[in-house]
Amino acid sequence: MMFYSAVLIASVVGSTSRYSTTRIHSAPPTTSHDGPSGVIPREETCQLDPAEWFSQLSKGEKKTVSYLFSKCTNDQDCCGDEIINNLLAGNAEEDVCIAVSEAAECQPGFYRSNGTLQPCPADYFCPKWVTCKIPCTQGSYCPGRQQKCASKINPKSLVYDRVCRALGYCCINGTNDHPGSPPLRVEGNASVFCPEHIGDQGKPFQYLCPGPKENNPCPKGFYCELPDQKTVCPKGSFCRRGALSPYPCGPLTACKKGSGAPVVNLVGVLGLAILGVFILLCILFINQYSLWKRNKEMSLDDSEADVELLDPENQVESLIIPKDFTISFSFNELGLNLKNGGRAILEGVTGSIKSYHVTAVMGPSGAGKTTFLTTLMGKAYYGNQTGTVQINGKQVPIKKFKKICGFVPQEDVMHRNLTVHEVLSYQAQLRLPSSMNGGARSKKIKEVMDLLELNEIRDNLIGDEEKRGISGGQRKRVNIGMELVADPTVLFLDEPTSGLDSTSSFTVLKALKRIAAEGGLTVVTVLHQPRYEIFQMFDEVLFLGKGGRTVYLGPAESAQAYFQTLGFKLPDLVNPPDFYMDVIADPKGKDLVAEWSSKGEGFVGSLTQANIAHRATDENDYHPRVSRNAFQQAWVFFKREYALQVRMISVHITDCILLLLGAAVVGTIYLDANLSGQMQSSFMSALVFGLVTALAHLRVFGTARAVFWRESASGVNRLSYFVAANLANLPMQILSALVYLSIYFTLVSPRATIYNHILVFSLSSWSVSGMSYAISILVSPRNSQLVVTVLMLISGLLGGLNPTLKTMHSVPFLGILLPSLSFARWMMEALNQAEVGEYPVVLEPEGYAVQTRIGYTIGKAHERFSYCLGMLTLLGVGARLLAFVALLLCNRGAQQ
Repeated sequence: MMFYSAVLIASVVGSTSRYSTTRIHSAPPTTSHDGPSGVIPREETCQLDPAEWFSQLSKGEKKTVSYLFSKCTNDQDCCGDEIINNLLAGNAEEDVCIAVSEAAECQPGFYRSNGTLQPCPADYFCPKWVTCKIPCTQGSYCPGRQQKCASKINPKSLVYDRVCRALGYCCINGTNDHPGSPPLRVEGNASVFCPEHIGDQGKPFQYLCPGPKENNPCPKGFYCELPDQKTVCPKGSFCRRGALSPYPCGPLTACKKGSGAPVVNLVGVLGLAILGVFILLCILFINQYSLWKRNKEMSLDDSEADVELLDPENQVESLIIPKDFTISFSFNELGLNLKNGGRAILEGVTGSIKSYHVTAVMGPSGAGKTTFLTTLMGKAYYGNQTGTVQINGKQVPIKKFKKICGFVPQEDVMHRNLTVHEVLSYQAQLRLPSSMNGGARSKKIKEVMDLLELNEIRDNLIGDEEKRGISGGQRKRVNIGMELVADPTVLFLDEPTSGLDSTSSFTVLKALKRIAAEGGLTVVTVLHQPRYEIFQMFDEVLFLGKGGRTVYLGPAESAQAYFQTLGFKLPDLVNPPDFYMDVIADPKGKDLVAEWSSKGEGFVGSLTQANIAHRATDENDYHPRVSRNAFQQAWVFFKREYALQVRMISVHITDCILLLLGAAVVGTIYLDANLSGQMQSSFMSALVFGLVTALAHLRVFGTARAVFWRESASGVNRLSYFVAANLANLPMQILSALVYLSIYFTLVSPRATIYNHILVFSLSSWSVSGMSYAISILVSPRNSQLVVTVLMLISGLLGGLNPTLKTMHSVPFLGILLPSLSFARWMMEALNQAEVGEYPVVLEPEGYAVQTRIGYTIGKAHERFSYCLGMLTLLGVGARLLAFVALLLCNRGAQQ
């Protein structure tokens, strides 16, 4: 505290008032009257730079004095060298009651005016080492000389306590020798007395009491509109140190008369909790009622819907239109060698697949069925293709026809929080030609739903393991419908009947047979032991043996006769597909691959060129499909992502509850915190708010990765998807900031405005969410939560509180780089600069002290606040750029 007054001098000089209640003092003109030590009397403030003065103060007393002299022109405002040195050495007295002497004006509480020593008046303070009086600053309390008498002796200086009567004389009650006489000071064992009004040699009384010595802040529990006025803080408000006016208590706090900080209002907290529970119950009730209503409107039970077969008599007139351009495949010695090791997993497959046909690929486990399918599609990124593939008799890459090729994966990859109709509708809007209007798209969606018997469940949610939705068979039909609604020319299916009962499988295959025969599609599907009625619907079948070698390729009805020629007779009452699988798995010593190579083609009959020509079209007749542009696709993606956000209302409520709980704990702990305490609360807020926000935003891309890969493989615009997903989640980022601040700001009641806090927390959420996006794309969902938790803790440690930025910056390169990449570092400094920027001038030295200790820039609060906001914005942009690059490069094979 020895140099607190010196720091306050710097706070006054060059500062501008932020409050209209500050009293402005004008300095009188300088006189030429010489005072003691040749000091020219002045009533002006020394022109000192606050930031530079504070920097010098931290270097020690003598450095501060040297700086003071360098800034005091011609010793006009400062005491002489000898006097200062005596003060530093402790040789000069610092009594309260001061006699006129050459060092008097250098004592705290005094100044010299026109050659006359004067006690510092109210509204001013007079620190030591300067001879001028300085106006007290906003938020200070400078009441002038005190009005009491002392009754105790200060044993250190042997003078009476620093209190004076209104007359300005030093006094105590009378002594035994001189009852009622006012002793002035004690010198040795003798007391020196003087008359009440006349001093030695008849001169006027020359002993004075000091005025304000320091620019003290207005005390806690009071507010000071003017430096010489102190008013008790009224009930319902609180007044921190340096308050210029009362600050109203928030709805969750209570303030008695004279409160220096708010206290938690248990009634308000309980009321908020009751209101929150009521809102939560209402939302859950509405959600459950909507689900119950949708389920009630279902005309058939799920099991009945799966059992019901397509009845041609009840079907509307066929809406399937034959394709103008069809595709047929022919392949010769088609194979695939793994990139790692070069092992062949598919070898020497030769044959053809025709349009208007359904071709099944069958074989025991490990025979390479899916490998053959992915190789034919050009998606076997994990190996090197051998042999050739021709399309319509020409060797062209299948990627050229990417937008008219559909692939139905074995897993039901789709958004589970959408309804059946929404899933199909969004696919139609994204993948159908841009020339097709809304009516034509709706007609196509209706056609597919009629074909796959999905009308009765069109408004039912897909559902998942936690939320009840449609049945497995219905979901499998929706999976197929997602490709059919895009109006493909070639349709590849990987075990579309997996997990279905035989009746549901029959329904699916019957629909595929119809669209192939009537629409001219080329349908290639991998199946595993279908029932005989399904097997009969296949136009052709490809049997693969171990190692991915061809065992049979030809009409399904000819398979039995072919195997019979090899000595394998179908037993009675045995399903033919099961029998064929048994023979391929255990050929009883026969080489089925060699048998096919030698006589299989002659048995089945080769496909003639004329046989192909009447079904296939020339490759030159193909006109590439023009999809909707990037902006149109972005709008479709935005609508879908927004709908998904709405359907996840219960999850968002959980996130908000966690934010409220964290804000309540942090706010209660730091209810009455100074600037250092608020820095700790900022650190805790960065951890709590950052962690909840980061975990919540892992869901945006993490749970939809497989859906994105599927849609990317179909040719949708990936940038449109990424931008739309970001835009759809912006409201939640702002809402999370508002939810947290609704409790935190109310309890902590910082000096910085709520608008600045909203900016800081919203941009922090922007930064953290970008990091979560990148992690959810780069890391698997089961590990992403652990990774983001660790990164949030590291970010908090790099925030600059402990270790401080000053300490970390002492480490070359990494000590500067790593904190700069931490959102917590910029969030905490932004909150600190916003807080210090609202400090009254009287408290700015305290803010500078904290900022200097940590390593923040002092004296430029508003500029640094804007800079920190800019860094949070850049971190969010950089993280999103990383996330988008990762989205393009990760799992590229799945996006082909």
